[in-house]
Amino acid sequence: MDYSNAYHAPIYQDAYVLVPHISITPEARTWDNSGDVLWTAIEITGQVRQSSNSQPAFSQHAGCEGIAIPDPFRYGLLFDIRINIQPLIGAFIIELLQDDPIPTTLYAGSTILILAHIRLKSQPASIVSSISASRQQSDDLMDDLEFHLDSSVRDHLSISLTDTVLRPS
Repeated sequence: MDYSNAYHAPIYQDAYVLVPHISITPEARTWDNSGDVLWTAIEITGQVRQSSNSQPAFSQHAGCEGIAIPDPFRYGLLFDIRINIQPLIGAFIIELLQDDPIPTTLYAGSTILILAHIRLKSQPASIVSSISASRQQSDDLMDDLEFHLDSSVRDHLSISLTDTVLRPS
């Protein structure tokens, strides 16, 4: 196939697009009488990606791991952003900390940060009852506790985002 004529060349093969990237990081997990309590950081970042590749095209910060974003507005804007954070079964949002008003626009390299204080309804009673029911050796007890805690990974939030895209001209 001859691609010498620009009208027949593959279009957008190396096009770059601005996309929102959502990163969720649970931190500072504690326990009280009513369940697990944790803080979760929700970070929404405007990233430039090559349309044919899922990896970011530029590093978010200059000098990090690649080339800094040359012009953050070159790839357009995501505006009228609406973020919906819903707890899943067994989780309750105690509070959300965010800028007031929360930003509604993202450009390449910009970030919206939300901190969610979450309570997880959990059932540690089975661990406690198995501990008191039988006197295990301390090594066995620690192994059992690690097994139960490590196997308690679960989703606790559903995050959705809607936006309007303003493409560069």
